[in-house]
Amino acid sequence: MDDIILDRNQMQFLEEIDGDYNFMDQESFEQITLTAEDLGDAVNFLEEEMIIQVLMYEGRPVGVELPNTVIREITYTEPGLKRRYN
Repeated sequence: MDDIILDRNQMQFLEEIDGDYNFMDQESFEQITLTAEDLGDAVNFLEEEMIIQVLMYEGRPVGVELPNTVIREITYTEPGLKRRYN
């Protein structure tokens, strides 16, 4: 059995147009397009300009890895409950 070697390409998410997600390689500046099916659940977490890892096999994308952490700003929360102490 032969080992499979995957390349990790650092890519920046550019934009989504009609279900196509466009990314730019951070080294070569080449652009690729992935579909929502290619990305799976990752589409729910993508933000424009986010840097992700695209796993490539023989020059074709086979998976993506999102950052472990992201910084978000909380813009709204429900008011807290006041508790009465006796």
